[in-house]
Amino acid sequence: MNRNEYLKNKVLYFIQKGKEGNSWDFKLEWHEKAEELLKDIICFANTIHDDDCYIIFGITDNLKIKGMRGKRRKQADIINLIDGHDFAGSLRPKVSVDTIKIQGKKLDILTIFNSNMTPYYLKKNFGGMYANCIYLRKEDTNTPDKSSADYYDIEKLWMKRFHLLGSKLDFIINNLDKNDWKYVDEKYFYIKDPQYTIEFCDEEIVNEPDYYSYNMVNSTSYYGELYLCLQKTTLLKLNTVVLDGGRLEIIVPEVHYFYRDKFGLSPKYLYKYYIEDSYNYKLLKFIRSFTDNEESNFAFKKLKEVILIFKSFDEKNSFDKYINSHINTFKKELKNLSEKFYNIDCNNEQKKLNHIKDLNTGKALNKMLEQWRNNNNNNTI
Repeated sequence: MNRNEYLKNKVLYFIQKGKEGNSWDFKLEWHEKAEELLKDIICFANTIHDDDCYIIFGITDNLKIKGMRGKRRKQADIINLIDGHDFAGSLRPKVSVDTIKIQGKKLDILTIFNSNMTPYYLKKNFGGMYANCIYLRKEDTNTPDKSSADYYDIEKLWMKRFHLLGSKLDFIINNLDKNDWKYVDEKYFYIKDPQYTIEFCDEEIVNEPDYYSYNMVNSTSYYGELYLCLQKTTLLKLNTVVLDGGRLEIIVPEVHYFYRDKFGLSPKYLYKYYIEDSYNYKLLKFIRSFTDNEESNFAFKKLKEVILIFKSFDEKNSFDKYINSHINTFKKELKNLSEKFYNIDCNNEQKKLNHIKDLNTGKALNKMLEQWRNNNNNNTI
Protein backbone atom coordinates (compact mmCIF):
# COMPACT_ATOMS: atom_id res chain seq x y z
CA MET A 1 0.00 0.00 0.00
CA ASN A 2 1.50 3.34 -1.07
CA ARG A 3 1.15 6.55 0.93
CA ASN A 4 -1.76 7.90 -1.14
CA GLU A 5 -3.77 4.72 -0.57
CA TYR A 6 -2.85 4.77 3.12
CA LEU A 7 -4.02 8.38 3.51
CA LYS A 8 -7.21 7.73 1.55
CA ASN A 9 -8.08 4.85 3.88
CA LYS A 10 -7.34 7.08 6.87
CA VAL A 11 -9.62 9.85 5.63
CA LEU A 12 -12.46 7.42 4.88
CA TYR A 13 -12.07 5.94 8.34
CA PHE A 14 -12.23 9.42 9.94
CA ILE A 15 -15.32 10.31 7.91
CA GLN A 16 -16.94 7.06 8.99
CA LYS A 17 -16.41 8.10 12.60
CA GLY A 18 -18.75 11.02 11.91
CA LYS A 19 -16.80 13.56 13.96
CA GLU A 20 -13.41 15.14 14.59
CA GLY A 21 -11.02 13.49 17.03
CA ASN A 22 -7.81 13.81 19.00
CA SER A 23 -5.69 12.98 15.95
CA TRP A 24 -7.65 14.50 13.06
CA ASP A 25 -9.54 17.63 12.02
CA PHE A 26 -11.60 18.59 8.95
CA LYS A 27 -11.43 21.98 7.25
CA LEU A 28 -12.97 23.22 4.02
CA GLU A 29 -10.07 25.57 3.23
CA TRP A 30 -6.54 26.23 4.40
CA HIS A 31 -6.10 28.75 7.23
CA GLU A 32 -6.07 32.36 6.12
CA LYS A 33 -3.79 33.43 8.99
CA ALA A 34 -0.37 31.88 9.52
CA GLU A 35 -0.72 32.11 13.32
CA GLU A 36 -3.87 29.96 13.25
CA LEU A 37 -2.16 27.33 11.12
CA LEU A 38 0.91 27.23 13.36
CA LYS A 39 -1.24 26.91 16.45
CA ASP A 40 -3.09 23.93 14.98
CA ILE A 41 0.25 22.29 14.15
CA ILE A 42 1.57 22.84 17.68
CA CYS A 43 -1.64 21.54 19.28
CA PHE A 44 -1.55 18.36 17.20
CA ALA A 45 2.17 17.90 17.86
CA ASN A 46 1.37 18.10 21.60
CA THR A 47 -0.76 14.98 22.03
CA ILE A 48 -0.51 12.30 24.67
CA HIS A 49 -1.12 9.41 22.25
CA ASP A 50 1.46 7.95 19.90
CA ASP A 51 -0.31 8.41 16.57
CA ASP A 52 0.41 10.77 13.70
CA CYS A 53 -2.16 13.57 13.37
CA TYR A 54 -3.94 14.85 10.29
CA ILE A 55 -5.65 18.06 9.17
CA ILE A 56 -7.79 17.26 6.12
CA PHE A 57 -8.66 20.16 3.82
CA GLY A 58 -11.57 20.09 1.39
CA ILE A 59 -14.25 18.66 3.71
CA THR A 60 -17.08 20.60 5.32
CA ASP A 61 -18.03 20.57 9.01
CA ASN A 62 -20.88 18.15 8.22
CA LEU A 63 -18.37 15.83 6.51
CA LYS A 64 -19.25 16.56 2.88
CA ILE A 65 -16.38 16.16 0.42
CA LYS A 66 -16.08 19.40 -1.57
CA GLY A 67 -12.46 19.31 -2.71
CA MET A 68 -9.91 22.10 -2.85
CA ARG A 69 -11.14 25.43 -4.21
CA GLY A 70 -9.39 28.33 -2.50
CA LYS A 71 -5.77 29.24 -1.91
CA ARG A 72 -3.58 26.24 -1.09
CA ARG A 73 -0.29 25.86 0.75
CA LYS A 74 2.74 23.77 -0.18
CA GLN A 75 4.87 21.68 2.16
CA ALA A 76 7.76 24.12 1.79
CA ASP A 77 5.48 26.95 2.96
CA ILE A 78 4.59 25.04 6.14
CA ILE A 79 8.19 24.11 6.90
CA ASN A 80 9.29 27.73 6.38
CA LEU A 81 6.54 28.87 8.76
CA ILE A 82 7.71 26.45 11.46
CA ASP A 83 11.39 27.21 10.95
CA GLY A 84 10.70 30.95 11.07
CA HIS A 85 9.73 30.86 14.77
CA ASP A 86 11.75 30.28 17.91
CA PHE A 87 10.75 27.03 19.60
CA ALA A 88 11.96 26.09 23.06
CA GLY A 89 15.06 23.94 22.79
CA SER A 90 14.97 24.45 19.01
CA LEU A 91 12.64 21.44 18.87
CA ARG A 92 10.14 21.73 16.03
CA PRO A 93 7.25 19.55 14.84
CA LYS A 94 7.80 17.49 11.68
CA VAL A 95 5.11 17.74 8.99
CA SER A 96 4.30 16.75 5.43
CA VAL A 97 1.66 17.81 2.88
CA ASP A 98 0.04 15.34 0.47
CA THR A 99 -2.80 15.54 -2.03
CA ILE A 100 -5.23 12.66 -2.56
CA LYS A 101 -8.42 12.15 -4.56
CA ILE A 102 -11.75 10.90 -3.21
CA GLN A 103 -14.86 10.92 -5.42
CA GLY A 104 -12.70 12.60 -8.06
CA LYS A 105 -12.07 15.60 -5.79
CA LYS A 106 -8.69 16.73 -4.50
CA LEU A 107 -8.05 16.89 -0.76
CA ASP A 108 -4.91 18.29 0.90
CA ILE A 109 -3.65 16.35 3.92
CA LEU A 110 -1.34 17.99 6.45
CA THR A 111 0.34 15.28 8.53
CA ILE A 112 1.87 16.22 11.88
CA PHE A 113 4.15 13.33 12.80
CA ASN A 114 4.12 11.81 16.26
CA SER A 115 7.16 12.53 18.42
CA ASN A 116 8.29 11.91 21.97
CA MET A 117 9.95 15.35 22.14
CA THR A 118 6.88 17.00 23.66
CA PRO A 119 5.92 19.58 24.68
CA TYR A 120 6.51 21.94 21.75
CA TYR A 121 6.08 25.63 22.57
CA LEU A 122 7.22 29.05 21.36
CA LYS A 123 9.74 31.36 23.03
CA LYS A 124 8.01 34.48 21.66
CA ASN A 125 4.38 35.57 21.35
CA PHE A 126 2.70 34.82 18.02
CA GLY A 127 -0.96 35.51 17.33
CA GLY A 128 -3.03 34.23 20.22
CA MET A 129 -0.15 32.12 21.57
CA TYR A 130 1.90 33.45 24.44
CA ALA A 131 5.60 32.75 24.85
CA ASN A 132 6.39 29.69 27.01
CA CYS A 133 2.71 28.67 27.16
CA ILE A 134 1.83 25.13 26.14
CA TYR A 135 -1.05 24.42 23.75
CA LEU A 136 -2.31 20.94 23.01
CA ARG A 137 -5.01 18.83 21.40
CA LYS A 138 -7.37 17.08 23.82
CA GLU A 139 -10.14 14.93 22.37
CA ASP A 140 -11.46 17.15 19.52
CA THR A 141 -10.52 20.53 21.05
CA ASN A 142 -7.44 22.77 21.04
CA THR A 143 -6.29 24.83 24.01
CA PRO A 144 -7.94 28.29 23.69
CA ASP A 145 -5.92 31.34 22.62
CA LYS A 146 -4.17 33.44 25.27
CA SER A 147 -4.26 30.64 27.83
CA SER A 148 -2.37 27.46 28.60
CA ALA A 149 -3.21 23.77 28.89
CA ASP A 150 -4.08 22.23 32.26
CA TYR A 151 -1.16 21.41 34.53
CA TYR A 152 -2.03 17.69 34.55
CA ASP A 153 -2.04 17.50 30.74
CA ILE A 154 1.26 19.38 30.51
CA GLU A 155 2.77 16.95 33.01
CA LYS A 156 1.79 14.03 30.76
CA LEU A 157 3.49 15.69 27.78
CA TRP A 158 6.74 15.85 29.77
CA MET A 159 6.22 12.23 30.82
CA LYS A 160 5.86 11.31 27.15
CA ARG A 161 9.26 12.91 26.44
CA PHE A 162 10.94 10.84 29.13
CA HIS A 163 9.12 7.60 28.21
CA LEU A 164 7.20 7.46 31.46
CA LEU A 165 3.81 6.91 29.81
CA GLY A 166 2.70 3.39 28.98
CA SER A 167 4.64 0.17 29.37
CA LYS A 168 8.23 -0.57 28.38
CA LEU A 169 6.86 -2.93 25.76
CA ASP A 170 4.75 -0.12 24.27
CA PHE A 171 7.87 2.03 24.22
CA ILE A 172 9.63 -0.49 21.97
CA ILE A 173 6.61 -0.94 19.71
CA ASN A 174 6.18 2.83 19.33
CA ASN A 175 9.84 3.35 18.41
CA LEU A 176 10.35 0.83 15.62
CA ASP A 177 12.06 3.22 13.24
CA LYS A 178 14.72 1.35 11.28
CA ASN A 179 17.15 4.28 11.58
CA ASP A 180 17.07 4.05 15.40
CA TRP A 181 18.13 0.39 15.56
CA LYS A 182 21.38 -1.41 14.78
CA TYR A 183 21.69 -5.13 14.00
CA VAL A 184 24.62 -6.94 15.63
CA ASP A 185 24.99 -10.68 16.40
CA GLU A 186 21.33 -11.54 15.73
CA LYS A 187 20.15 -8.65 17.94
CA TYR A 188 18.71 -5.25 17.15
CA PHE A 189 19.93 -2.63 19.63
CA TYR A 190 17.98 0.59 20.17
CA ILE A 191 20.68 3.15 19.47
CA LYS A 192 19.23 5.83 21.76
CA ASP A 193 18.95 3.41 24.69
CA PRO A 194 20.85 0.11 24.11
CA GLN A 195 19.22 -1.64 27.06
CA TYR A 196 16.29 -2.28 24.69
CA THR A 197 16.92 -5.16 22.27
CA ILE A 198 15.04 -7.30 19.77
CA GLU A 199 16.64 -10.75 19.65
CA PHE A 200 16.30 -13.81 17.42
CA CYS A 201 16.85 -17.46 18.28
CA ASP A 202 18.15 -20.11 15.86
CA GLU A 203 15.66 -21.25 13.25
CA GLU A 204 14.95 -24.91 12.54
CA ILE A 205 13.82 -26.31 9.21
CA VAL A 206 10.35 -27.90 9.32
CA ASN A 207 9.27 -30.94 7.34
CA GLU A 208 5.61 -29.87 7.23
CA PRO A 209 5.41 -26.10 6.71
CA ASP A 210 2.18 -24.13 6.93
CA TYR A 211 -0.03 -23.80 3.86
CA TYR A 212 1.19 -20.31 2.88
CA SER A 213 4.70 -21.71 2.38
CA TYR A 214 3.38 -23.46 -0.73
CA ASN A 215 2.48 -20.17 -2.39
CA MET A 216 6.19 -19.31 -2.51
CA VAL A 217 8.72 -20.16 -5.21
CA ASN A 218 10.49 -22.33 -2.60
CA SER A 219 8.37 -23.98 0.10
CA THR A 220 11.35 -24.54 2.44
CA SER A 221 10.58 -22.88 5.80
CA TYR A 222 12.42 -22.34 9.07
CA TYR A 223 10.79 -21.63 12.40
CA GLY A 224 12.29 -19.60 15.21
CA GLU A 225 11.48 -17.09 17.96
CA LEU A 226 11.80 -13.36 18.47
CA TYR A 227 12.25 -11.71 21.88
CA LEU A 228 11.66 -8.09 22.87
CA CYS A 229 13.89 -7.45 25.86
CA LEU A 230 14.74 -4.80 28.41
CA GLN A 231 18.22 -5.72 29.60
CA LYS A 232 17.82 -9.45 30.41
CA THR A 233 14.06 -9.32 30.94
CA THR A 234 11.87 -10.69 28.14
CA LEU A 235 8.89 -8.39 27.60
CA LEU A 236 7.38 -10.33 24.69
CA LYS A 237 8.10 -13.56 22.80
CA LEU A 238 6.73 -14.23 19.31
CA ASN A 239 7.10 -17.11 16.87
CA THR A 240 8.77 -16.35 13.53
CA VAL A 241 9.06 -18.21 10.23
CA VAL A 242 11.51 -17.72 7.38
CA LEU A 243 9.80 -18.42 4.05
CA ASP A 244 10.80 -18.99 0.44
CA GLY A 245 14.07 -20.68 1.33
CA GLY A 246 15.31 -17.68 3.35
CA ARG A 247 14.03 -14.74 1.29
CA LEU A 248 11.34 -13.55 3.71
CA GLU A 249 11.13 -13.56 7.51
CA ILE A 250 7.77 -12.88 9.16
CA ILE A 251 5.96 -13.07 12.47
CA VAL A 252 3.70 -16.14 12.39
CA PRO A 253 0.18 -14.87 11.58
CA GLU A 254 -2.90 -15.46 13.73
CA VAL A 255 -5.51 -18.06 12.76
CA HIS A 256 -9.31 -17.80 12.56
CA TYR A 257 -11.70 -20.73 12.06
CA PHE A 258 -15.15 -20.27 10.54
CA TYR A 259 -18.27 -22.00 9.14
CA ARG A 260 -18.83 -24.85 11.57
CA ASP A 261 -20.93 -27.92 10.81
CA LYS A 262 -24.65 -28.13 11.52
CA PHE A 263 -23.93 -29.23 15.09
CA GLY A 264 -21.76 -26.16 15.72
CA LEU A 265 -18.67 -28.28 16.28
CA SER A 266 -15.78 -28.72 13.81
CA PRO A 267 -15.08 -25.63 11.68
CA LYS A 268 -14.71 -26.41 7.96
CA TYR A 269 -12.41 -23.54 6.98
CA LEU A 270 -9.66 -21.33 8.37
CA TYR A 271 -7.68 -18.28 7.38
CA LYS A 272 -4.48 -16.69 8.71
CA TYR A 273 -4.32 -12.95 9.28
CA TYR A 274 -2.62 -9.84 10.68
CA ILE A 275 -4.10 -6.70 12.26
CA GLU A 276 -2.27 -3.57 11.10
CA ASP A 277 -2.28 -1.89 14.53
CA SER A 278 -1.19 -5.04 16.40
CA TYR A 279 2.25 -5.73 17.87
CA ASN A 280 2.70 -8.62 15.43
CA TYR A 281 2.19 -6.56 12.30
CA LYS A 282 4.25 -3.61 13.50
CA LEU A 283 7.14 -5.97 14.24
CA LEU A 284 6.66 -7.65 10.88
CA LYS A 285 7.03 -4.26 9.16
CA PHE A 286 10.11 -3.55 11.26
CA ILE A 287 11.78 -6.84 10.26
CA ARG A 288 10.91 -6.29 6.61
CA SER A 289 12.42 -2.79 6.64
CA PHE A 290 15.86 -4.42 7.00
CA THR A 291 15.31 -6.74 4.02
CA ASP A 292 13.64 -4.39 1.56
CA ASN A 293 14.73 -5.98 -1.71
CA GLU A 294 13.10 -7.36 -4.83
CA GLU A 295 13.12 -11.00 -3.74
CA SER A 296 11.75 -10.27 -0.27
CA ASN A 297 9.04 -7.98 -1.67
CA PHE A 298 7.96 -10.61 -4.19
CA ALA A 299 7.74 -13.26 -1.46
CA PHE A 300 5.67 -10.90 0.72
CA LYS A 301 3.35 -10.24 -2.23
CA LYS A 302 2.82 -14.01 -2.55
CA LEU A 303 2.13 -14.23 1.19
CA LYS A 304 -0.53 -11.49 1.00
CA GLU A 305 -2.35 -13.45 -1.71
CA VAL A 306 -3.29 -16.18 0.76
CA ILE A 307 -3.50 -14.44 4.15
CA LEU A 308 -5.65 -11.47 5.19
CA ILE A 309 -4.45 -8.12 6.55
CA PHE A 310 -7.06 -6.11 8.46
CA LYS A 311 -6.83 -2.44 9.36
CA SER A 312 -8.22 -3.02 12.87
CA PHE A 313 -9.85 -5.58 15.14
CA ASP A 314 -13.19 -3.89 14.47
CA GLU A 315 -12.77 -4.41 10.74
CA LYS A 316 -11.94 -8.09 11.26
CA ASN A 317 -14.99 -8.63 13.45
CA SER A 318 -17.26 -6.90 10.93
CA PHE A 319 -15.82 -8.92 8.05
CA ASP A 320 -16.25 -12.18 9.97
CA LYS A 321 -19.94 -11.39 10.36
CA TYR A 322 -20.12 -10.63 6.64
CA ILE A 323 -18.52 -14.00 5.77
CA ASN A 324 -20.96 -15.93 7.95
CA SER A 325 -23.93 -14.23 6.30
CA HIS A 326 -22.51 -14.71 2.77
CA ILE A 327 -21.12 -18.23 3.02
CA ASN A 328 -22.59 -19.21 -0.36
CA THR A 329 -20.71 -16.35 -2.01
CA PHE A 330 -17.53 -17.65 -0.38
CA LYS A 331 -18.18 -21.20 -1.62
CA LYS A 332 -18.74 -19.92 -5.14
CA GLU A 333 -15.44 -18.00 -5.08
CA LEU A 334 -13.70 -21.09 -3.69
CA LYS A 335 -15.10 -23.30 -6.44
CA ASN A 336 -13.81 -20.97 -9.16
CA LEU A 337 -10.18 -21.32 -8.02
CA SER A 338 -7.91 -23.87 -9.68
CA GLU A 339 -6.32 -26.64 -7.60
CA LYS A 340 -3.58 -27.13 -10.20
CA PHE A 341 -1.90 -23.81 -9.47
CA TYR A 342 0.14 -25.00 -6.50
CA ASN A 343 3.15 -27.27 -6.32
CA ILE A 344 2.56 -29.08 -3.00
CA ASP A 345 5.61 -31.23 -2.26
CA CYS A 346 3.83 -33.24 0.41
CA ASN A 347 3.65 -37.05 0.47
CA ASN A 348 0.36 -37.21 2.38
CA GLU A 349 -2.51 -36.81 -0.10
CA GLN A 350 -5.02 -35.62 2.51
CA LYS A 351 -2.62 -32.97 3.84
CA LYS A 352 -2.00 -31.83 0.27
CA LEU A 353 -5.73 -31.37 -0.28
CA ASN A 354 -6.02 -29.47 3.03
CA HIS A 355 -3.19 -27.14 1.98
CA ILE A 356 -4.89 -26.48 -1.35
CA LYS A 357 -8.18 -25.73 0.41
CA ASP A 358 -6.49 -23.30 2.82
CA LEU A 359 -4.58 -21.57 0.01
CA ASN A 360 -7.73 -21.10 -2.04
CA THR A 361 -9.66 -19.99 1.04
CA GLY A 362 -7.16 -17.18 1.54
CA LYS A 363 -7.46 -16.10 -2.09
CA ALA A 364 -11.27 -16.25 -2.08
CA LEU A 365 -11.51 -14.26 1.16
CA ASN A 366 -9.07 -11.62 -0.06
CA LYS A 367 -11.29 -11.05 -3.10
CA MET A 368 -14.36 -10.81 -0.86
CA LEU A 369 -12.55 -8.47 1.54
CA GLU A 370 -11.65 -6.08 -1.29
CA GLN A 371 -15.24 -6.03 -2.57
CA TRP A 372 -16.62 -5.61 0.96
CA ARG A 373 -14.32 -2.65 1.61
CA ASN A 374 -15.28 -1.00 -1.67
CA ASN A 375 -18.97 -1.39 -0.90
CA ASN A 376 -18.53 0.01 2.62
CA ASN A 377 -16.51 2.98 1.35
CA ASN A 378 -19.12 3.78 -1.28
CA ASN A 379 -21.89 3.57 1.28
CA THR A 380 -19.96 5.78 3.68
CA ILE A 381 -19.33 8.63 1.27
